[in-house]
Amino acid sequence: MTRVLDLGRQPGGVTYAVPGHPFVAEATGPEIVRRARQAGLPVRVIEGLSFLEPTFTALGVDPYPHMALIDAMTLSMAHQPAFSPETPVLIAQIYSKSLPPRLR
Repeated sequence: MTRVLDLGRQPGGVTYAVPGHPFVAEATGPEIVRRARQAGLPVRVIEGLSFLEPTFTALGVDPYPHMALIDAMTLSMAHQPAFSPETPVLIAQIYSKSLPPRLR
C-alpha cells in the first residue's frame, strides 16, 4: 500500500485496479482510499461488477434479507460459524489450496 500511495504522489498519479468492485471482498481498496484521503491525495474510485451479482443470478436467489457473506479464512478459524445453520451462506475468498483443511 505504501508503494501505491508513493506513486499516487507522482505527476499523473497511479491506477490501482482489482477484479470486480474495489470494496467488495477487498481489504486493500478501502485501506488505500482511507490513507490517500488522510494524506490529501485525490482519489477516484471506479466501481466494477463484483462477484456477488453474477453469483446471485446463477443461483437464482435474492440475498436479502437472510444470506450471510463470510470470508473463507474467518470461517476456517472459527470454532463454530457465526450464522445459523438455516442461513444460506456465500463463502468468499476461496482462492488457494493452502486454506485450512476444514473448508475442503
